[in-house]
Amino acid sequence: MTGVIKSSRCGTCRKRKVKCDEVKPVCGPCQKKNRVCEAPVSKYKFTEEHTTGASSAPPPIQTTFPALKLEKIAIVRSVPASDGGGFFQTMRLVRGRQNRPQDKINNRHSVIRKSPQMSSTESLQHTLCQTFQMYTGGYRISALASFVTEIPARLGHSEALDCAVACLVNCHASLCRNQAPVNDRMQEKLYAKSIVALQRALEDRVGGFTDETLAAVSIIGQVELFGGGCQGESKWVSHAGGAAKLLQIRGPEYCKTKFSKMLVSMQRMNSLAASIIRGEDCFFADSSWQQISYDELFTPEIHPVNVTFVTALLRLPSICKRIRLFHHNPELVDSGSIFLDIYSLRNSFAEVEEYVNEALINETSITVTAAQHDDSLTPFAYHFASRPLANLCVIYWGFSILIDTLLARFLPFQPLPTAVTLEELCDNCIQYRQRIVMSYEYAEHRWPLDVMFMVGPLIFSYHGATEEERDWIISKLWRLGELMPNSRQYWGRAGVERAIRIYLGEPI
Repeated sequence: MTGVIKSSRCGTCRKRKVKCDEVKPVCGPCQKKNRVCEAPVSKYKFTEEHTTGASSAPPPIQTTFPALKLEKIAIVRSVPASDGGGFFQTMRLVRGRQNRPQDKINNRHSVIRKSPQMSSTESLQHTLCQTFQMYTGGYRISALASFVTEIPARLGHSEALDCAVACLVNCHASLCRNQAPVNDRMQEKLYAKSIVALQRALEDRVGGFTDETLAAVSIIGQVELFGGGCQGESKWVSHAGGAAKLLQIRGPEYCKTKFSKMLVSMQRMNSLAASIIRGEDCFFADSSWQQISYDELFTPEIHPVNVTFVTALLRLPSICKRIRLFHHNPELVDSGSIFLDIYSLRNSFAEVEEYVNEALINETSITVTAAQHDDSLTPFAYHFASRPLANLCVIYWGFSILIDTLLARFLPFQPLPTAVTLEELCDNCIQYRQRIVMSYEYAEHRWPLDVMFMVGPLIFSYHGATEEERDWIISKLWRLGELMPNSRQYWGRAGVERAIRIYLGEPI
């Protein structure tokens, strides 16, 4: 017995003459360098002395242990913070798996074979950004509102916002398959989870007033609009007043960043409609809210006249409230003062009217093309140079029908002579209705997410239309709301007529 080996280190470390920690089955140096960890050489080596020729003894058996490939798994857990909202705490666990033969490498340096796994926040950001680049504009999530493009950078800082975006992404996937997310079990779970997370955020005195919480409320409201709530019927956020109610509670002092101003700009029209339906004044008409500057939101596509037009419309809920009171008790309200208020509101549209008429004259902004649908009421259709321009023109024409109709109704109560006549007002309504009809094809090309700007003008054009025009308007409303729950009920003849009476201040 000769050549006694005193060390127990593995064969690989012994050959490379490096220190070994003698851990089994793979030592630390071999695991770190991704090498094959050979079995340690036996301490006792038996040899036969005084022999000649080849030995008949079998060669020693070498047992090797393949190196283990380490793979990291990211687990993201949401932990509520003490100052409101929530933050994500990341834990990384390590597990080992045995190398496959094709994974073995012969060089000394490790090679990264695949990209590291993304966390849940990164995956949500990636999925959301992919929806911004879809070929068809009507399927982009960014078509719902302009502030959605600012959401990816804010993910991972608020549990309520992350859950709301996950709910929106799943709802969007169903709409891309032309399926309403009413009976989607996963959608129900995500919606319930987002409501619970939103409730926790609102209960926090600090987190409830952040822009992330306000964005979460706005997103869930959009999900409910397309039937992404529980069973497609529950609309907890909408019933609570939506993002407009939260804005009213927060006050204008929180609207200082560009992101918060984008949220306010979106909710002004929603609050206008809600105030008319409820018969109350719109809080956005207060001087404190009108002092907010939206200059940083203007782009070559978004003209300042958009803000001017909406600011003028914010006076309409107060006028409708007085009209309802006049119908209830004519002695309490002066009809002449109502007419002057409506006439003043109509004159405030002068800048918008000039801008829209200039766009009609300029063939590069609005072009007239042949209608592609056989059932169109006119042989021509409008094509707009940008989506904000289409939104401004169509909404202007729709509210002009409403305002001119109110002027025609209160014109006999005006004791003083005015510059408008009943025939002129009727002709204006017919012209506006025709332009709205010609704009329908542009809106249908942006189906299903970016069509809501067309719904209100179509409803307003229903008043005073012929039976043929009314049938056409109802059919197009059903087409626009094909993936929305109960759209045929809300936008049927009875529903549309009820909506018109509300906007005209008539008793229901």
